[in-house]
Amino acid sequence: MSKGHHPTRIDPINLPRRLRDGLDEAASLLEKGKTAEVLELLEDLDKHHPNQTYVLEMLVNAYLDSNDNHGYLRTLRKLHRLTPNRAEVKLGLASAYLANGHLVLALDTFRECLERWPQHEHAAEARKAVQQLEEGLPKVLEDGGLDFEKDFDFACQHEEVQVCLDTGEFGRAKSLIEKLQRQKPGFVAPLNNLSQILWLEGDLPSAIATCQKVLTIEPDNIHALGNLIRYLYMSGKKEEATPLIEQLKASKAEASERWIKLPKRSVSSATTPA
Repeated sequence: MSKGHHPTRIDPINLPRRLRDGLDEAASLLEKGKTAEVLELLEDLDKHHPNQTYVLEMLVNAYLDSNDNHGYLRTLRKLHRLTPNRAEVKLGLASAYLANGHLVLALDTFRECLERWPQHEHAAEARKAVQQLEEGLPKVLEDGGLDFEKDFDFACQHEEVQVCLDTGEFGRAKSLIEKLQRQKPGFVAPLNNLSQILWLEGDLPSAIATCQKVLTIEPDNIHALGNLIRYLYMSGKKEEATPLIEQLKASKAEASERWIKLPKRSVSSATTPA
């Protein structure tokens, strides 16, 4: 399935003049392929006129044209909150999750699309994506210590934490991490995410303490060691960081950029209907 553009529906009568003029200019720039200028203009409009579906739809298309999967997902999540009952938006969200490697959320969202709109023109392609994900994810989750059937909701929440970390929704991420820790205290991946949030919020002492908590559970955890070394250096504690470097080099623990990942060639891209 290939991603496509969202239709942009503009009501020129009921929009503020500055917003209407901005959208007209953005549409003209988008037709000319001036994606960088479009993104700058639309982001400014979104800042000054938040929660406007017209702006977000054009932003989705602009990020799609620029191959910016992060911006594509971030904007589609905003659009989905405003219009959760539009099939093309929910299919686009599934596509965005897939493009960003959030495979459990992609599967969950594709399933919801097929349940609500089984006769949609892109239903067959969505079913193919679901089949591929259902074939590959059980083994991947098992390797991460989770059961595909029993822990599916847990896995969705964990991926939601990762998305929130990427999109700056730190409050929601921390709330989810608390829930995940209550369910599985020994599952340390959310704590690694929490340490990054605390660091980004400027709370280095708490970020360091969180890494140390991970290492009491998994002494060779690559992510926790790497993060702790960085945080200690940033705190001026070079003498504490130095011995950890050798521990990191000697670690035999496996590490990956994401806690679950499938080769992209094994899963077809999802569609955002035009």
